[in-house]
Amino acid sequence: MTNLNIENPFTSDKISTVNFTSKKDALQILTKAHTLHTKNPSGISKEKRIKILENLHLLLLKNKNKLIELSVSEGGKPIQDTKLEMNRALEGVKLGIQAVRNIKGEMIPMNLNSASEKKLAYTQKKPIGVVLSISAFNHPINLAIHQIIPCIAAGCPVIYKPALSTPLTSKEIINSIYEAGLPEEWCTYLICDNETTSILAQSDLLGYISFIGSSEIGWSIKQKMAPGVRIVLEHGGIAPVVVAKDANLNNAVPQIVKAGFYHAGQVCVSAQRIFVHEEIIDKFISQLNLQAQVQKVGNPKSENSLIGPVISKSALDRIDEWVQLAINEGATLICGGNKLQNN
Repeated sequence: MTNLNIENPFTSDKISTVNFTSKKDALQILTKAHTLHTKNPSGISKEKRIKILENLHLLLLKNKNKLIELSVSEGGKPIQDTKLEMNRALEGVKLGIQAVRNIKGEMIPMNLNSASEKKLAYTQKKPIGVVLSISAFNHPINLAIHQIIPCIAAGCPVIYKPALSTPLTSKEIINSIYEAGLPEEWCTYLICDNETTSILAQSDLLGYISFIGSSEIGWSIKQKMAPGVRIVLEHGGIAPVVVAKDANLNNAVPQIVKAGFYHAGQVCVSAQRIFVHEEIIDKFISQLNLQAQVQKVGNPKSENSLIGPVISKSALDRIDEWVQLAINEGATLICGGNKLQNN
């Protein structure tokens, strides 16, 4: 069995080692989850789902500092922002509880003609089946909540495959879910390679796929998945910002900088293109430069750090290539432009 070393992206120190699940074992996990759903098509009772999620909320509150510290260590997001992520995750559990309470069908109008006379029609909502949740690295706490809690609320078995660069936080969350009362077979933690993930995603034993990651991989999964399987894709973007001639730059520029530099730009909605009215472009660039210069880059565990490291050296090299390519093709460098070294 292959081992995977998890490193702190700021210090490059090894945090932990996890084991890969083999292709054979991964397929067995999927088969067991499908059998579980087949035998329990209505899932765990709604009363138990609510109780489990209520217990989980209390456990996450109790252990939130530990989760925040672990997430910062493996993901590199500054602690200020990770604390906000933790709060969002806690709210996600509350939303899951509300969702269970609001699972309902609806009445279909009948008695509208002779064919429907004295007939009753209604819909019911039932668990869709096994959910394969394939996650991303950038929000280890909230994405685990985002891709697991709805499955529990809906009564579906879920197989959670975290990003290989940040798998530790979600493991702790899943352990808390077990402690909250969910039988382990209803939520499986899976560390596997991309080939195994691809094979699982093509199985007709799935009912649903939740994917967060690159558009290239996401669309590939959608093209190859089995007929009848549902999927939701959450990809990255190239979010634009438009700055009008009469914009209040004192308000706008700090928000644009935050939108671009939050978590070192490693967010699906990061501001990547800015369209500025030509009459204010020089003033805008001046203020943008000033705001960029005062962004504190440093140890993500420090409350003073606004920007931490990118997730890996390969990510750093890729960004540097983009910067150098832009300069070579005629872009004007406003500030920075060099890779930061030695933490």
